[in-house]
Amino acid sequence: MVKKSASPNVAIPGFDPQSLFGALEKSVSSFQDVTAEGKLTLEAVTQSAKAVAAGAETLRGDLLAYSQLTLERAVAQAQALATAKTPQDVIDLQTTFAKAALDSYLAQFSRGLEITSSLAKDSMAPITERVSALQSQFKFPTA
Repeated sequence: MVKKSASPNVAIPGFDPQSLFGALEKSVSSFQDVTAEGKLTLEAVTQSAKAVAAGAETLRGDLLAYSQLTLERAVAQAQALATAKTPQDVIDLQTTFAKAALDSYLAQFSRGLEITSSLAKDSMAPITERVSALQSQFKFPTA
């Protein structure tokens, strides 16, 4: 029969309970830091997604307005062509229309580039700020 020890405290040579508790507290603190950083990163991604949605809505509205204007101009052109008296009138009307359509398209293309450039800049700003903050906080090497 095995005899039980009267003392519930067993000393382990080289074991320091205070260092264990210190390491545990440090681990919990690190986990809380990581959780806080994750929350900030999620907020940055959310802000980025909102910027993308707003930019896409602006682009959609702009393209819709341009499509409507183009359709109206095409209808007006068809009506003008219907009233043309000579082949030269048709050529003149069509030449004027083609030039105006090309100028309008180039202006719209330029506007679309401005909107998408702004969209890219606005959507990446929160993420860029977050990456910079993380790099400075955790001392990541920059590429």
